Amino acid sequence: MPRRRGAFPARQSAPVAAPASHSVLPSAVMNAGRWILGLAAAAAAFSWALGQQIPIPLSKQEEILRRTSNTWNKPFTFPSRVPEVTATIIEYPPGASGERQNSPYSRYVYVLEGTLTLDVNDRGPIHFPAGSLILSGNTWLTPRNNGGVSAKLLVIDQAEAGESNVLLDK
Repeated sequence: MPRRRGAFPARQSAPVAAPASHSVLPSAVMNAGRWILGLAAAAAAFSWALGQQIPIPLSKQEEILRRTSNTWNKPFTFPSRVPEVTATIIEYPPGASGERQNSPYSRYVYVLEGTLTLDVNDRGPIHFPAGSLILSGNTWLTPRNNGGVSAKLLVIDQAEAGESNVLLDK
């Protein structure tokens, strides 16, 4: 047979004996293939489920308060122009007292720690332990801490932008 340029000569090969593990190798490859196919199917099903945007229920909610007036039954007063909300942490050490004050707009006070005592409109003290929510505004009061530990408060005010929500008694 004439030899063509650039062609490789035909190779004569002897039959190759099958390895002893000939029957195991295809089984292992088949099992790996099944695993890969199974994982791909699971991934496809999972991504499809995510794409369905199945609604997840929100955590339990329970309304604990709905009011149109403050703790002393005075109507809430809100800013008429541009309102600004301010959140402040105030801490009164044991024995401390603040000045007599009024908040012309709504003020929400949550007692985080200790006990806050308020003298409201000079009618005597009212004690608010930790966990109390005080809805204030448009009421004269004097804050005190008569306890042995600090009274820590979260105070949220709504007032006209740039103005204070605290008027001090003169």
